[in-house]
Amino acid sequence: MIFSNLKQRIGLIVLPMVVLLGSCASPKEPTQGAVPGVWNDSIRAAYVAQGKKLAMAGFQALNSTLQARLAEGGPEDAVAACNLLAYPITDSVAALHQAAIRRTSLRVRNPHNRPDEAELAQLQAYQQAWERGDTLLAAVLPLGQDSVWVTVPILLQAQCTVCHGVTGTTLTNELTAVIRQQYPQDEATGFSPGDLRGMWSIRLKR
Repeated sequence: MIFSNLKQRIGLIVLPMVVLLGSCASPKEPTQGAVPGVWNDSIRAAYVAQGKKLAMAGFQALNSTLQARLAEGGPEDAVAACNLLAYPITDSVAALHQAAIRRTSLRVRNPHNRPDEAELAQLQAYQQAWERGDTLLAAVLPLGQDSVWVTVPILLQAQCTVCHGVTGTTLTNELTAVIRQQYPQDEATGFSPGDLRGMWSIRLKR
């Protein structure tokens, strides 16, 4: 899953209070911890900037690998590489920056990327905003005393329709069959450029 130019479509908002993630080891455990100290616009902006930086690092690492596989072995090789390497690549970026990073969507290809309750609420908010034609904004929420949650929406780029587009047009029937072999529960086709593909879900240390 690849996102488009963040500078054009992504700004800053504060997540609704119903959208909460835990501050413990797993970002999938919701909690409502008290947030000490001052939480002002400059602090929010700093965390959003950091979250965007990590999202861009993750995108660049994934995109460079997929583009290389596309050039060497075509879309089928890129799908196989994504299946094998997406998690290790994302994990390496997370380890480098000492953060928890993952991608999720309302329509996932890999079932391990399904959103938790908090991520689902934020994805639905993004989807509603996208359907209204609103500019999609990066979002930030403090988590307890030691971490924050940043989400960055992912908008589909034109080149990504090769693997996520409409079968029979931008996505070939042959590649659709390969995707179904690799991901029997795939839901991530039928997209057009600029569609909301999902979001980066990032937990940062405070």
